[in-house]
Amino acid sequence: MIWITHFNEIEENNLPLVGGKGLNLGKLTKAGFRVPSGFCVTTAAYHAAINVAERPGQETVNAMTLPEWLESKILDAYYQLDANYVAVRSSATAEDLPEASFAG
Repeated sequence: MIWITHFNEIEENNLPLVGGKGLNLGKLTKAGFRVPSGFCVTTAAYHAAINVAERPGQETVNAMTLPEWLESKILDAYYQLDANYVAVRSSATAEDLPEASFAG
């Protein structure tokens, strides 16, 4: 299962894993544009972290803590960036669909 994917590893079929912004950052990176190094925490990681089959309620999500295994993977990916500063962007996979935009 893919928990973390760097921009240069994102494939065209990864939209459900990384969302529209992540997919576009991957495309731009692979096309040679100057994109700061970065990575996405995938929807698979989210689902594994919440460990519930059904859609969790807000109370469940608010009470969550990041599992150690996922924190470790995020930190590993962060250290690979070798950057003093980073920007963190939360996003949903349905924010930038071709037929709709829910950004914000």
